[in-house]
Amino acid sequence: MKKLLSLNCEPENVQAISKNLEKVLVNNNWVQLHRRNEEKVIIPNHLLPEGPGLIIKSGGSSGEPNQCLIPCRNLDQSAIATKEWLDSQNITARESIIFNPLPISHVSGLMPWWRSRAWGAEHLWILPSLMRKPYELEEFCKSSVEYNQKPLIISLVPTQLERLLFNQSGLDFLRRFSLIWVGGGNLPDALALEARVKKIPISPCYGSTETVAMVTVLPPKEFLIGANDCGYPLKDVKLKVNCDGALSIKTKRLAKYIWNENCLENIIDKNGWWKSSDSAKLIIKGKITRLKILGRIDTAIISGGETIFPEKLEERILKEIIKNDIPVKHIIFSKRISSKWGEELVALIKLKNNLKDTSQEKIIIFLKNIVKSWPQHERPRSWQICNKLKPNKNQKWNRLKWKEWINSTKI
Repeated sequence: MKKLLSLNCEPENVQAISKNLEKVLVNNNWVQLHRRNEEKVIIPNHLLPEGPGLIIKSGGSSGEPNQCLIPCRNLDQSAIATKEWLDSQNITARESIIFNPLPISHVSGLMPWWRSRAWGAEHLWILPSLMRKPYELEEFCKSSVEYNQKPLIISLVPTQLERLLFNQSGLDFLRRFSLIWVGGGNLPDALALEARVKKIPISPCYGSTETVAMVTVLPPKEFLIGANDCGYPLKDVKLKVNCDGALSIKTKRLAKYIWNENCLENIIDKNGWWKSSDSAKLIIKGKITRLKILGRIDTAIISGGETIFPEKLEERILKEIIKNDIPVKHIIFSKRISSKWGEELVALIKLKNNLKDTSQEKIIIFLKNIVKSWPQHERPRSWQICNKLKPNKNQKWNRLKWKEWINSTKI
């Protein structure tokens, strides 16, 4: 009889967790993957879809995350789709070694492990703590595999890529890979440029928990000559952009249900489409489609009658911050109500070091000078140092949280 189990997925125990997960799925169970202190879902057994399957929390980059119910057959289909893409890139999936530094409780960390099972490939877990120590990471990997024998594949989020790209040991590590998938957020132009200069085989991709990971991907060869979009849909994927600009996705591997307010909610419309929260542009030439993500619809800001996607403004200013070596660790643009503009931008900043007030003021003056030439509605009306500012565990911004922080501090 099918039943719902739960697994506490702390990174330090990931090896044992993955072995345990294989065992419990055998009996058609459903398993919730969660982190310590995260709420467990309680779904009556009779409501569970035909198993086995996993319940995984979505990224939660805006508002509350969803608990997505994903049958194992959908995970298999996702793995097959990426294998077919690798074949087109002349990489034999079963001969590859997959490095995995991402959490198994999130689809970005689950899928590399699941792909290795589906492909018959070798898989190596890398603890998050090791990713913050590039020299030790490089030494660990040297002792773990024969680098010259098989193609090496890894999935990274932009923050991990940045940390490795600007460290010599980290750079040596990256140069050993045949393919580096980068997802989990926009790849800033400045970071993309640095990767191209250093000839790192980046492959930007787009996906979500609801789509069971990757649905579009850009080949490294195209990235290295200047392309900076999310690439082409995989063979089992169809894309469209709705009249409101939102991206919709159709594929047989969609997570059909989410658990919401004590009931199963179907996220797919009657024609099989799932509507994302991302604003997108499809670049179509002949029969070939490419995907460009513009920003999140649910975080768009209407200021002075103009629609602003804060992610794009952040990319623009980060490019100047990196170029001028300004000690800013994080910066995001949020909003507050304005009688003049309707909504107006507020910039939240976390600095790299504990600087004196006078140094902080100089940095803010510099940032204000950067945006002087921007259209008025795109210029922040307030600049605020926020020492608590950081992304969530999945390295995404919970923008609702920081909007509420602005309102509570009344800046």
